[in-house]
Amino acid sequence: MARSIISAHSIPILAVSLIALLQIAAVFSDLAKSFTSSYTGGFLQGILAALTLGSITGGALRIARRNRHTRRFFEDRAKDIMEGLPLESPELRQQFQGLPLLAHLKKYGWSTQVEFPAAECGIFVLGYQYFGHEAAIDGFDAVALTHLADRASEDAGYRHVILVHALSTFIPNDQLAAIAAEIEDRSVLRFRVTSRYSEADARLESRLQQAENDHLVKVSTTSQISDFSRVILDRTSRALRSLEIAHLSPLVLSDSALILQSVEGTVPSSVIPKGQQIADQDLDVFRRTVRTIVGIKRTWKRMSGSDIALSTIALSESHPGVKVRLLRNSGYLQLFPGRLNYADNLYRFGYEITETSLIAIIDRHLSVWIDGHSTRYSAKAAADALCGRAVVELARWMLARPEIQPKMSAWRHQMFGLFPEDESRQLIQSVFDHFAEGLEAMNAVSTRVTPSQYATFVRPAAQNDSERNVTLPAGDQTAHVSAGVIVRNEDRILIVRKVKPPNRGRWSVPGGHCEWGESARMAASRELHEEVGIEVDDLDLIYSGEIDEGQPCRHGLRLHIWFLYALDLSRMPTIQLETSELQEYRWVSESSLKRLRQRTPAFNLLLDQVKVYG
Repeated sequence: MARSIISAHSIPILAVSLIALLQIAAVFSDLAKSFTSSYTGGFLQGILAALTLGSITGGALRIARRNRHTRRFFEDRAKDIMEGLPLESPELRQQFQGLPLLAHLKKYGWSTQVEFPAAECGIFVLGYQYFGHEAAIDGFDAVALTHLADRASEDAGYRHVILVHALSTFIPNDQLAAIAAEIEDRSVLRFRVTSRYSEADARLESRLQQAENDHLVKVSTTSQISDFSRVILDRTSRALRSLEIAHLSPLVLSDSALILQSVEGTVPSSVIPKGQQIADQDLDVFRRTVRTIVGIKRTWKRMSGSDIALSTIALSESHPGVKVRLLRNSGYLQLFPGRLNYADNLYRFGYEITETSLIAIIDRHLSVWIDGHSTRYSAKAAADALCGRAVVELARWMLARPEIQPKMSAWRHQMFGLFPEDESRQLIQSVFDHFAEGLEAMNAVSTRVTPSQYATFVRPAAQNDSERNVTLPAGDQTAHVSAGVIVRNEDRILIVRKVKPPNRGRWSVPGGHCEWGESARMAASRELHEEVGIEVDDLDLIYSGEIDEGQPCRHGLRLHIWFLYALDLSRMPTIQLETSELQEYRWVSESSLKRLRQRTPAFNLLLDQVKVYG
């Protein structure tokens, strides 16, 4: 038989040992209970818990505190707005400058991998519009700002501030909080704002298809019906009896709305989308005005053969702070808050509302505000008269800004790149024609030159982009527009020697062809700066007229309309020669110039027309 592992005589010993162990455990258990219930034991337990779970617990507490702090911050900002205080405030600056997100971006630059809480992104985009100039962030642009604004729109506190700020334009302060809360709570859904055909557009189209003899109200920043809206109206125009479009007034002198809207251009230039706006504030006012005028004209032209009763409403003082699409009879509203310095990037959400009582409240307040801050145009003739007046006012506005000409020259490629349509460029031409008349009147020019030295010749959209030179009809021929400058210092003038054919090796004055989008006056200043490095704005016109140069220029035309200017300098300038165009320069006296035989045909003919030595 196999032996048992535990022998019979060992059982009493094991039993005694087990009883002893149980007694010892009981003693230690009592000691442990007594210890843990004591102050010393509790203190030591806290240390142990902090050591083992401190990072998790501490992190959660910090996040909770930060969330509470952020909620209070947004609540305080909403209260400030309801009390009539500006959103821009020392509190916002302090919060913006202390953001971990801002510190991260300053240190590492922008990356799509940046992940921070929505509320923190909300504080960032609110602060960036006012204090972004103080924050240098590598790689931060309009796309990055939009990304953070999208994330910010997920936070309810941020949305509440944006909504209250927008509604404060036309909703009484004592009703702001309640109406903003109702919009957030009772909206059917919240839209994400995009630049393309979106869910909001699709749902508006669906509603229009169900409507009959409805009244559509659209409040926008300009009068343009964008591409998706045109598509919607094409598909559903039978559903409408009337259409109202409220837009910024294009009268830049009589009204203030469009000038005030240019505050969007005060944000850092790096976040201004180059294909939509111009970083220079003056030129962006010009762009907005032209776009608005074109939008009004297009809208009336498009609707002229329709049975829909059209009214365009020019907002005279400011924008109401919201963009709206309202079907009045159907009880359907899309509302997008947009009253920030950079509305197109900093608000990225909107609401769909079908609650008829709430729609009626918003519609009533908005209609009262618009009626008191706008002029309504219900006939095409009246709208055309507004556009004509706006063209003249834009030219007069330009006359009050002497720096507008060099700005136009410097930004012409982007400016005209934003206006590829013939109708837009014809409108710009009309503005510049009035501008030219005003300049000539201001300068008391006794004899009128044709074409005017100040007229900007806009390249037709049908031409190839590589054809940069201005070509004008001259009788039964065509001619290039050329401009040059006689630079004088005491008894000498500056001449330059050409590099390229057909005038290689010949002498002339600094100058060249006028390019599309600039006047002869602009071309003369540009050529002077490009060819010899002289940058001035005070040139005197001493000759204008047609010159047959006797040979084709390098772009193929013999006939040129020349504008020759004079510049008198008291000091000898430093010449920085453009070596791709010129090989040398000289300062020559009158006698030396007469002995100089290698002169361009145009220079010879100009010397016959003017007295270059004063």
